[in-house]
Amino acid sequence: MGNNITMSDLTPQRARAVIRRQRVLLVILVVALVVCVAGVVAARYVKSPAQQAAQQAPPPASVVTSPVVSQVLTQAVTVRGSVDVSSSLDVVNRLQVSPAIVTRLPVGVGSQVDTGTVIAEISGQPVFVMTGAVPAYRDMAPGDKGTDVEQLQRSLQAMNLLRTTTVGTYDSATAQAAGKLFTGNGYANPGLMPLGTVVFVPALPATVGSVATQVGADAGDPGLMTLDSGDPVVHATIPAGQETGVATGQSVTIRDEVNRRDGAGTVDSIGQFTPQQTDSSGVPSAPGFPVTVTVTSGVDASWVGASVAVTITMASTPAEVLSVPVAAVQTAQDGHTYVTVSDTSGTHDIQVTTGMIAQGVVEVTAATDGALQAGDQVVVG
Repeated sequence: MGNNITMSDLTPQRARAVIRRQRVLLVILVVALVVCVAGVVAARYVKSPAQQAAQQAPPPASVVTSPVVSQVLTQAVTVRGSVDVSSSLDVVNRLQVSPAIVTRLPVGVGSQVDTGTVIAEISGQPVFVMTGAVPAYRDMAPGDKGTDVEQLQRSLQAMNLLRTTTVGTYDSATAQAAGKLFTGNGYANPGLMPLGTVVFVPALPATVGSVATQVGADAGDPGLMTLDSGDPVVHATIPAGQETGVATGQSVTIRDEVNRRDGAGTVDSIGQFTPQQTDSSGVPSAPGFPVTVTVTSGVDASWVGASVAVTITMASTPAEVLSVPVAAVQTAQDGHTYVTVSDTSGTHDIQVTTGMIAQGVVEVTAATDGALQAGDQVVVG
Protein backbone atom coordinates (compact mmCIF):
# COMPACT_ATOMS: atom_id res chain seq x y z
CA MET A 1 0.00 0.00 0.00
CA GLY A 2 1.73 3.22 -1.21
CA ASN A 3 1.57 6.96 -0.41
CA ASN A 4 0.97 8.26 -4.00
CA ILE A 5 -2.12 10.42 -4.19
CA THR A 6 -3.90 11.22 -7.47
CA MET A 7 -6.56 13.74 -8.31
CA SER A 8 -9.12 11.00 -8.11
CA ASP A 9 -8.13 10.49 -4.48
CA LEU A 10 -8.76 14.16 -3.62
CA THR A 11 -12.00 15.76 -2.86
CA PRO A 12 -13.14 18.36 -5.32
CA GLN A 13 -12.25 21.18 -2.92
CA ARG A 14 -8.70 19.97 -2.42
CA ALA A 15 -8.20 19.46 -6.17
CA ARG A 16 -9.19 23.04 -6.89
CA ALA A 17 -6.78 24.29 -4.23
CA VAL A 18 -3.87 22.39 -5.80
CA ILE A 19 -4.66 23.83 -9.24
CA ARG A 20 -4.73 27.35 -7.84
CA ARG A 21 -1.32 26.89 -6.24
CA GLN A 22 0.11 25.63 -9.52
CA ARG A 23 -1.26 28.65 -11.39
CA VAL A 24 0.22 31.04 -8.87
CA LEU A 25 3.59 29.36 -9.15
CA LEU A 26 3.46 29.64 -12.97
CA VAL A 27 2.63 33.33 -12.79
CA ILE A 28 5.52 33.93 -10.39
CA LEU A 29 7.91 32.20 -12.77
CA VAL A 30 6.72 34.26 -15.74
CA VAL A 31 7.02 37.53 -13.80
CA ALA A 32 10.53 36.59 -12.67
CA LEU A 33 11.55 35.85 -16.23
CA VAL A 34 10.18 39.21 -17.49
CA VAL A 35 11.98 41.10 -14.71
CA CYS A 36 15.23 39.34 -15.55
CA VAL A 37 14.97 40.20 -19.24
CA ALA A 38 14.08 43.82 -18.44
CA GLY A 39 17.15 44.08 -16.24
CA VAL A 40 19.41 42.88 -19.01
CA VAL A 41 17.89 45.36 -21.48
CA ALA A 42 18.14 48.21 -19.02
CA ALA A 43 21.73 47.41 -18.24
CA ARG A 44 22.54 47.49 -21.92
CA TYR A 45 20.53 50.43 -23.24
CA VAL A 46 19.57 52.63 -20.33
CA LYS A 47 22.36 54.98 -19.21
CA SER A 48 22.60 57.38 -16.36
CA PRO A 49 23.13 61.11 -17.03
CA ALA A 50 26.76 60.73 -15.99
CA GLN A 51 27.28 57.91 -18.47
CA GLN A 52 25.61 59.89 -21.25
CA ALA A 53 27.77 62.95 -20.55
CA ALA A 54 30.93 60.86 -20.56
CA GLN A 55 30.05 59.27 -23.87
CA GLN A 56 29.09 62.57 -25.51
CA ALA A 57 32.21 64.42 -24.38
CA PRO A 58 34.84 65.14 -27.12
CA PRO A 59 37.87 62.87 -27.23
CA PRO A 60 40.93 64.07 -25.40
CA ALA A 61 42.99 66.54 -27.46
CA SER A 62 45.91 65.04 -29.36
CA VAL A 63 49.08 66.82 -30.48
CA VAL A 64 49.56 67.11 -34.26
CA THR A 65 53.20 67.40 -35.27
CA SER A 66 55.32 67.74 -38.39
CA PRO A 67 59.04 67.10 -38.84
CA VAL A 68 61.66 69.80 -39.24
CA VAL A 69 63.12 69.45 -42.76
CA SER A 70 66.49 70.53 -44.13
CA GLN A 71 66.05 71.66 -47.74
CA VAL A 72 66.64 74.38 -50.31
CA LEU A 73 63.60 76.65 -50.43
CA THR A 74 62.54 78.09 -53.75
CA GLN A 75 59.98 80.75 -54.51
CA ALA A 76 58.55 79.99 -57.93
CA VAL A 77 55.44 80.36 -60.02
CA THR A 78 54.31 77.76 -62.57
CA VAL A 79 52.03 78.65 -65.48
CA ARG A 80 51.09 77.19 -68.84
CA GLY A 81 52.88 78.32 -71.98
CA SER A 82 53.45 77.44 -75.62
CA VAL A 83 56.59 77.04 -77.69
CA ASP A 84 56.60 79.29 -80.74
CA VAL A 85 59.03 80.26 -83.48
CA SER A 86 61.03 83.43 -82.88
CA SER A 87 60.55 84.57 -86.47
CA SER A 88 58.70 83.34 -89.52
CA LEU A 89 59.27 84.39 -93.12
CA ASP A 90 56.77 83.99 -95.96
CA VAL A 91 58.55 82.96 -99.14
CA VAL A 92 56.98 84.17 -102.37
CA ASN A 93 58.18 83.90 -105.95
CA ARG A 94 60.19 86.90 -107.24
CA LEU A 95 61.61 85.31 -110.37
CA GLN A 96 60.74 87.34 -113.47
CA VAL A 97 59.65 84.41 -115.60
CA SER A 98 56.43 83.67 -117.41
CA PRO A 99 54.77 81.39 -116.89
CA ALA A 100 55.98 80.91 -113.29
CA ILE A 101 55.31 77.24 -112.61
CA VAL A 102 56.56 75.21 -109.66
CA THR A 103 58.70 72.53 -111.28
CA ARG A 104 60.32 71.07 -108.14
CA LEU A 105 59.84 71.16 -104.35
CA PRO A 106 62.86 69.46 -102.75
CA VAL A 107 61.80 70.35 -99.16
CA GLY A 108 58.67 69.76 -97.11
CA VAL A 109 57.17 70.72 -93.77
CA GLY A 110 59.74 70.15 -91.03
CA SER A 111 62.73 70.12 -93.38
CA GLN A 112 65.85 71.84 -92.09
CA VAL A 113 67.36 74.31 -94.55
CA ASP A 114 70.74 76.07 -94.36
CA THR A 115 72.88 78.42 -96.39
CA GLY A 116 72.78 77.41 -100.08
CA THR A 117 69.84 74.98 -99.80
CA VAL A 118 67.56 74.89 -102.84
CA ILE A 119 64.05 75.21 -101.44
CA ALA A 120 62.13 75.39 -104.72
CA GLU A 121 62.47 75.46 -108.49
CA ILE A 122 60.37 77.82 -110.59
CA SER A 123 60.17 77.16 -114.34
CA GLY A 124 63.52 75.36 -114.13
CA GLN A 125 65.31 78.07 -112.09
CA PRO A 126 66.49 77.49 -108.48
CA VAL A 127 65.56 79.40 -105.35
CA PHE A 128 68.40 79.40 -102.77
CA VAL A 129 68.25 80.43 -99.10
CA MET A 130 71.05 82.54 -97.64
CA THR A 131 71.59 84.49 -94.42
CA GLY A 132 70.69 88.15 -94.34
CA ALA A 133 68.46 90.72 -92.72
CA VAL A 134 67.86 92.80 -95.88
CA PRO A 135 65.52 91.14 -98.38
CA ALA A 136 66.62 90.65 -101.98
CA TYR A 137 65.13 93.42 -104.11
CA ARG A 138 67.06 93.43 -107.41
CA ASP A 139 69.27 91.49 -109.79
CA MET A 140 72.83 91.46 -108.46
CA ALA A 141 75.25 91.91 -111.34
CA PRO A 142 78.96 92.85 -111.73
CA GLY A 143 79.63 96.34 -110.41
CA ASP A 144 76.63 96.45 -108.08
CA LYS A 145 77.27 97.53 -104.51
CA GLY A 146 75.21 97.34 -101.35
CA THR A 147 74.21 95.41 -98.26
CA ASP A 148 72.47 92.74 -100.31
CA VAL A 149 75.72 92.06 -102.15
CA GLU A 150 77.61 91.86 -98.86
CA GLN A 151 75.07 89.34 -97.53
CA LEU A 152 75.50 87.24 -100.67
CA GLN A 153 79.28 87.32 -100.28
CA ARG A 154 79.16 86.19 -96.64
CA SER A 155 76.96 83.25 -97.59
CA LEU A 156 79.24 82.27 -100.48
CA GLN A 157 82.20 82.42 -98.08
CA ALA A 158 80.33 80.21 -95.58
CA MET A 159 79.96 77.62 -98.36
CA ASN A 160 83.71 77.88 -99.19
CA LEU A 161 82.91 79.16 -102.68
CA LEU A 162 84.43 82.61 -102.16
CA ARG A 163 87.72 83.57 -100.57
CA THR A 164 89.02 87.11 -101.20
CA THR A 165 86.69 89.78 -102.51
CA THR A 166 85.83 93.45 -102.36
CA VAL A 167 83.32 93.55 -99.55
CA GLY A 168 79.97 94.89 -100.69
CA THR A 169 80.88 94.98 -104.39
CA TYR A 170 79.78 92.36 -106.92
CA ASP A 171 83.26 91.82 -108.36
CA SER A 172 84.63 89.11 -110.61
CA ALA A 173 85.43 86.84 -107.65
CA THR A 174 81.83 87.12 -106.45
CA ALA A 175 80.54 86.40 -109.96
CA GLN A 176 82.72 83.28 -110.22
CA ALA A 177 81.56 82.04 -106.79
CA ALA A 178 77.91 82.61 -107.74
CA GLY A 179 78.48 80.66 -110.97
CA LYS A 180 79.86 77.73 -108.96
CA LEU A 181 76.74 77.81 -106.78
CA PHE A 182 74.53 77.34 -109.84
CA THR A 183 76.60 74.74 -111.63
CA GLY A 184 77.27 72.80 -108.43
CA ASN A 185 73.53 72.28 -108.10
CA GLY A 186 73.01 71.29 -111.72
CA TYR A 187 71.89 74.63 -113.17
CA ALA A 188 73.35 76.80 -115.90
CA ASN A 189 75.40 79.82 -114.81
CA PRO A 190 73.28 82.93 -115.50
CA GLY A 191 76.29 85.27 -115.06
CA LEU A 192 74.54 87.20 -112.26
CA MET A 193 72.12 86.61 -109.39
CA PRO A 194 68.64 87.25 -110.84
CA LEU A 195 65.99 88.65 -108.48
CA GLY A 196 64.17 85.72 -106.91
CA THR A 197 67.02 83.21 -106.98
CA VAL A 198 68.05 84.18 -103.45
CA VAL A 199 65.81 84.41 -100.37
CA PHE A 200 67.59 86.06 -97.44
CA VAL A 201 66.59 84.68 -94.02
CA PRO A 202 67.62 86.53 -90.82
CA ALA A 203 68.92 83.37 -89.14
CA LEU A 204 69.90 79.97 -90.47
CA PRO A 205 69.41 77.08 -90.18
CA ALA A 206 65.66 77.38 -90.51
CA THR A 207 62.73 74.99 -90.55
CA VAL A 208 60.05 74.75 -93.20
CA GLY A 209 56.93 75.64 -91.22
CA SER A 210 54.38 75.21 -93.98
CA VAL A 211 54.19 74.63 -97.72
CA ALA A 212 51.53 76.54 -99.63
CA THR A 213 52.03 75.13 -103.13
CA GLN A 214 52.76 71.97 -105.06
CA VAL A 215 54.61 70.90 -108.18
CA GLY A 216 52.75 72.10 -111.26
CA ALA A 217 51.02 74.97 -109.48
CA ASP A 218 51.26 78.64 -110.32
CA ALA A 219 54.16 79.97 -108.23
CA GLY A 220 52.53 83.34 -107.70
CA ASP A 221 49.45 82.32 -105.75
CA PRO A 222 49.33 82.19 -102.77
CA GLY A 223 53.06 81.80 -102.23
CA LEU A 224 55.61 79.06 -101.76
CA MET A 225 56.19 78.33 -98.07
CA THR A 226 57.05 79.73 -94.65
CA LEU A 227 60.47 79.42 -93.06
CA ASP A 228 60.77 79.45 -89.28
CA SER A 229 64.16 80.66 -88.10
CA GLY A 230 65.96 81.47 -84.90
CA ASP A 231 65.75 79.71 -81.55
CA PRO A 232 62.25 78.81 -80.36
CA VAL A 233 60.69 81.11 -77.78
CA VAL A 234 58.13 80.38 -75.08
CA HIS A 235 55.10 82.56 -74.50
CA ALA A 236 53.12 82.34 -71.27
CA THR A 237 50.66 84.39 -69.24
CA ILE A 238 50.95 84.97 -65.48
CA PRO A 239 47.55 85.39 -63.80
CA ALA A 240 46.95 88.61 -61.89
CA GLY A 241 48.18 88.31 -58.32
CA GLN A 242 51.02 85.93 -59.16
CA GLU A 243 53.24 88.40 -61.01
CA THR A 244 54.79 89.84 -57.84
CA GLY A 245 58.50 89.07 -57.76
CA VAL A 246 58.77 88.01 -61.41
CA ALA A 247 61.50 89.93 -63.23
CA THR A 248 63.52 89.73 -66.43
CA GLY A 249 66.61 87.57 -66.28
CA GLN A 250 65.14 85.03 -63.85
CA SER A 251 65.75 81.37 -64.63
CA VAL A 252 62.96 79.27 -66.11
CA THR A 253 62.37 75.53 -66.32
CA ILE A 254 60.39 74.40 -69.37
CA ARG A 255 58.63 71.03 -69.14
CA ASP A 256 56.94 69.16 -72.00
CA GLU A 257 54.87 66.63 -70.05
CA VAL A 258 53.56 64.79 -73.10
CA ASN A 259 57.00 63.94 -74.47
CA ARG A 260 58.73 63.91 -71.07
CA ARG A 261 61.49 66.35 -71.91
CA ASP A 262 62.89 69.42 -70.21
CA GLY A 263 64.50 72.63 -71.26
CA ALA A 264 65.69 75.85 -69.69
CA GLY A 265 65.47 79.55 -70.38
CA THR A 266 65.30 83.02 -68.88
CA VAL A 267 62.56 85.62 -68.62
CA ASP A 268 63.12 87.98 -71.55
CA SER A 269 60.19 90.36 -71.15
CA ILE A 270 57.06 90.98 -69.07
CA GLY A 271 54.17 92.85 -70.63
CA GLN A 272 51.38 94.93 -69.17
CA PHE A 273 48.20 93.27 -67.95
CA THR A 274 46.08 92.08 -70.84
CA PRO A 275 42.36 91.33 -70.36
CA GLN A 276 40.76 88.25 -71.83
CA GLN A 277 40.51 88.41 -75.61
CA THR A 278 38.97 86.18 -78.25
CA ASP A 279 40.81 85.26 -81.44
CA SER A 280 39.31 84.87 -84.91
CA SER A 281 38.40 81.25 -84.12
CA GLY A 282 36.44 82.25 -81.03
CA VAL A 283 39.01 80.87 -78.60
CA PRO A 284 39.42 83.11 -75.53
CA SER A 285 42.86 83.97 -74.23
CA ALA A 286 43.79 83.89 -70.57
CA PRO A 287 43.89 87.31 -68.88
CA GLY A 288 47.13 88.24 -67.16
CA PHE A 289 50.66 89.44 -67.73
CA PRO A 290 52.28 88.13 -70.94
CA VAL A 291 55.78 86.76 -70.49
CA THR A 292 58.32 85.88 -73.17
CA VAL A 293 60.98 83.30 -72.28
CA THR A 294 64.23 83.06 -74.22
CA VAL A 295 65.41 79.46 -74.54
CA THR A 296 68.91 78.72 -73.27
CA SER A 297 69.08 74.93 -73.61
CA GLY A 298 67.12 71.78 -74.38
CA VAL A 299 64.40 73.26 -76.62
CA ASP A 300 64.73 72.92 -80.40
CA ALA A 301 62.47 73.26 -83.43
CA SER A 302 60.74 69.96 -82.65
CA TRP A 303 59.14 71.64 -79.63
CA VAL A 304 57.32 74.28 -81.71
CA GLY A 305 53.59 74.13 -81.00
CA ALA A 306 53.95 72.19 -77.74
CA SER A 307 52.00 73.17 -74.63
CA VAL A 308 54.48 73.32 -71.75
CA ALA A 309 54.70 73.99 -68.02
CA VAL A 310 56.74 77.13 -67.37
CA THR A 311 58.27 77.41 -63.88
CA ILE A 312 59.84 80.78 -63.09
CA THR A 313 62.23 80.77 -60.15
CA MET A 314 62.01 84.12 -58.35
CA ALA A 315 64.28 83.39 -55.38
CA SER A 316 65.90 80.52 -53.53
CA THR A 317 68.08 79.95 -50.49
CA PRO A 318 71.76 79.54 -51.36
CA ALA A 319 71.93 76.26 -49.44
CA GLU A 320 69.76 73.89 -47.43
CA VAL A 321 68.00 75.47 -44.47
CA LEU A 322 65.78 74.18 -41.67
CA SER A 323 62.12 74.62 -42.51
CA VAL A 324 58.79 73.95 -40.81
CA PRO A 325 55.15 74.40 -41.82
CA VAL A 326 54.02 78.02 -41.48
CA ALA A 327 51.41 76.88 -38.92
CA ALA A 328 54.18 75.70 -36.59
CA VAL A 329 55.53 79.21 -35.96
CA GLN A 330 53.88 81.12 -33.10
CA THR A 331 54.36 84.65 -31.78
CA ALA A 332 54.77 85.31 -28.06
CA GLN A 333 53.37 88.35 -26.24
CA ASP A 334 56.79 90.00 -26.24
CA GLY A 335 56.95 89.69 -30.04
CA HIS A 336 59.51 86.89 -30.42
CA THR A 337 58.64 83.87 -32.53
CA TYR A 338 58.98 80.27 -31.46
CA VAL A 339 58.15 76.69 -32.34
CA THR A 340 57.02 73.99 -29.94
CA VAL A 341 58.98 70.75 -30.10
CA SER A 342 57.31 67.52 -28.98
CA ASP A 343 59.46 64.59 -27.86
CA THR A 344 59.37 61.75 -25.36
CA SER A 345 59.83 64.18 -22.45
CA GLY A 346 56.86 66.32 -23.46
CA THR A 347 56.75 69.67 -25.26
CA HIS A 348 59.03 72.69 -24.99
CA ASP A 349 59.31 75.99 -26.86
CA ILE A 350 62.33 77.03 -28.92
CA GLN A 351 62.79 80.64 -29.98
CA VAL A 352 63.47 81.06 -33.70
CA THR A 353 63.85 83.70 -36.36
CA THR A 354 62.09 83.21 -39.69
CA GLY A 355 63.32 83.63 -43.24
CA MET A 356 62.02 82.74 -46.70
CA ILE A 357 58.47 81.44 -47.04
CA ALA A 358 57.79 79.10 -49.96
CA GLN A 359 55.02 76.63 -50.73
CA GLY A 360 53.57 76.59 -47.22
CA VAL A 361 56.83 76.21 -45.29
CA VAL A 362 59.10 78.79 -43.70
CA GLU A 363 62.82 78.93 -43.04
CA VAL A 364 63.62 78.94 -39.30
CA THR A 365 66.85 79.50 -37.37
CA ALA A 366 67.01 78.65 -33.67
CA ALA A 367 68.16 81.45 -31.36
CA THR A 368 70.44 78.89 -29.72
CA ASP A 369 72.74 76.92 -31.98
CA GLY A 370 71.79 73.26 -32.19
CA ALA A 371 68.50 73.71 -30.32
CA LEU A 372 66.57 72.66 -33.42
CA GLN A 373 67.55 69.78 -35.68
CA ALA A 374 66.21 68.20 -38.86
CA GLY A 375 63.81 65.45 -37.87
CA ASP A 376 62.56 67.14 -34.69
CA GLN A 377 58.78 67.09 -34.40
CA VAL A 378 57.16 70.51 -34.08
CA VAL A 379 53.55 71.09 -33.03
CA VAL A 380 51.31 72.35 -35.81
CA GLY A 381 47.91 71.84 -34.23
